[in-house]
Amino acid sequence: MLKYFSSGFVTLGLGIAVLSPCSLALDNNNFSQLNSRTAGSQHYTTAAGKGALPAWTLLGTNGGVIETLGVAAATDQSVFRFHTLSANFGDNKLDQCMPLDANQDLSISFQVRTNVSPVSNDLRLRVNPTFYRDMESCEKDMQGDATTRRLTSGSLANADRDIRLGSVSGLQTNQWQTITAATHGTSGPLIHSASDFPAGTNVMRFSLRVRDDAASSVRRIWVDDIQITQPGSSDNLVRNGNFDHIDVRHQDYLLANSGWRLDRDGDTALRAGAGELNTTSVGNKAFYFQNLTGNFGSSSLDQCVTVSGTADLRPSVRVMSPTPHDALGIRLNVDFYSSHDCSSGVNSGLQLREDFVLNNVPGEWRNLVTADLRNTAALSGIQSARISIRARDRSNSAGTGPDNFQRTLFVDSANLDAALSCDAPAEVGSYEVKALLNPDIVLNSSQKLISSLRNELATGTSVRKFMVQFMDTNALDLYDEGWSIRTRKREDQNTYRLQYKKRQAVTTGTIASTLQTAYQQGVTLCNSNEVEVDWGYSRKTVSFQRNVDLTLPLYSGLNLPNLADNKTIAAANIVPLLTHWNSTGWGYDQIDNARLFGSVYFERYTGDFNGLELNIEIWHIRNETGTAMEYLVEASFKTGNALTAANERDQLFQLLDSKGWLLTDSALKTETIMERY
Repeated sequence: MLKYFSSGFVTLGLGIAVLSPCSLALDNNNFSQLNSRTAGSQHYTTAAGKGALPAWTLLGTNGGVIETLGVAAATDQSVFRFHTLSANFGDNKLDQCMPLDANQDLSISFQVRTNVSPVSNDLRLRVNPTFYRDMESCEKDMQGDATTRRLTSGSLANADRDIRLGSVSGLQTNQWQTITAATHGTSGPLIHSASDFPAGTNVMRFSLRVRDDAASSVRRIWVDDIQITQPGSSDNLVRNGNFDHIDVRHQDYLLANSGWRLDRDGDTALRAGAGELNTTSVGNKAFYFQNLTGNFGSSSLDQCVTVSGTADLRPSVRVMSPTPHDALGIRLNVDFYSSHDCSSGVNSGLQLREDFVLNNVPGEWRNLVTADLRNTAALSGIQSARISIRARDRSNSAGTGPDNFQRTLFVDSANLDAALSCDAPAEVGSYEVKALLNPDIVLNSSQKLISSLRNELATGTSVRKFMVQFMDTNALDLYDEGWSIRTRKREDQNTYRLQYKKRQAVTTGTIASTLQTAYQQGVTLCNSNEVEVDWGYSRKTVSFQRNVDLTLPLYSGLNLPNLADNKTIAAANIVPLLTHWNSTGWGYDQIDNARLFGSVYFERYTGDFNGLELNIEIWHIRNETGTAMEYLVEASFKTGNALTAANERDQLFQLLDSKGWLLTDSALKTETIMERY
């Protein structure tokens, strides 16, 4: 098959990659370099009280330090120590929430060092893993120093894995020692079997605590190289386990004195981080905002780029949050200047600005690209451009800032070149949850919905009437490639809707991997039109579709165009991806050889489910022998929020099942129609 292949240009890390002949000179374009730790300096300190280290939450009262103060790190350059040791574990706690695979065991290890001689059992560490259903629950508990939302079943759900340093074999003063087992409390190897996890576990809160029973102000415990792994992967679930992520404050550059620069609107208390991660989108490093406010101006990562040449410009960036929300926002902003260094001559008429909402699946990277671009003609006389990647969180009830915990937002690969910004997998725009209902139970003798269902879902008795037909070859060449072309008419509307749809089944892996497969076939971020996940009882399908509304004066009511008119209309509006799908002109060839499948009549009731518009359709479809009609009844709702789709889907299926109305099937209407007409 002749399919689309990417250009071969790849953006690595947080950078701006460009194609010639446009030259955008910038530093650190693949984000592979960051300001390094300098030996003999103290890089981050929280003297007292809880605070945020890069990727970590520090709890208790005594604070902590990330340092390279003459202490050789176990790995890389930096180490962590608690600021002051006390005789209470609660005074010194270092915590992090991380997603895990609850079907796999996990192993914990870290390295420890002390200046105490001889090493004594007065020096204690405690590893306390607790488990959660989702990242948001874990983050809320961790940041509030609470355990109200943790899961409590399982043999090690809240185990104290204690290590007394005097009992660690081989540990010497001022030498690093790897810890892989607890000596006291729930002793033994720091391994949790999957069978130990509470039911529903998806996230673990890792808490490392220390104490010194002597409570001496000069005694120290350092830790480094914290690793949590699961079989089958060498990835460390811990972020910044070696404490080498850079701490970024207002007006800091990520590298030397050029390239990306953080703007926190003058507030030096607001922090960000950057460093190596196993969960990056591209490359192995990313930048992240740790403290967001309700204003875009307080969280901005900027870079001035020299512009020359002839390429069109269009910004894009990849972002992710472990705790997405409807009010978690990203803004892409580009200002253009006639000066060479973004210092003067701003052209306000050229400004690119678009806001996005990060409410997708937790931990899932999204490719964001502006709808608008600036072409070469418009950029005449422009010498530089400033790109700003901005973030805000307005999740509190007043819509002015974060709610009762801080969300972290990760930023990866960025582009300005229009071609490269579009050269990425498509993004899901909506989720349609579909449930098949048992027609023998939910329809009366007139093939209308029974009153108990109408009352439960507030549909009323009125319906809208539709007619639809599909076009394909006798051999179903379009359908076998995942394509469909259909024409639909609603009786009370003047326009006809022509739809081209490319389906991609989510058979293995995730929606993200399905989008990646479609990308290899040519479905990119900018040519995908509407992208929808159809989510049934037992399967998901990603649909890429384009709708064209047409006025056809020769037809009215529920009458649909004849075959000749359908072919003319379909060829005139064909989507570019379909045109040359398998070979040059392939799409036109299928239209030329097509016939009609249908027409098929259906009625739609509109009701309500938990504030979402719920459609219930009754499709009149020819039976397998072609001698009578069968009825397919489908309830569905749409939402642009992945979390809403998942939560409301569960509730809808539970309700329908409890009433005896649900069919545990995910048959596609199109599939049934193509088989029977």
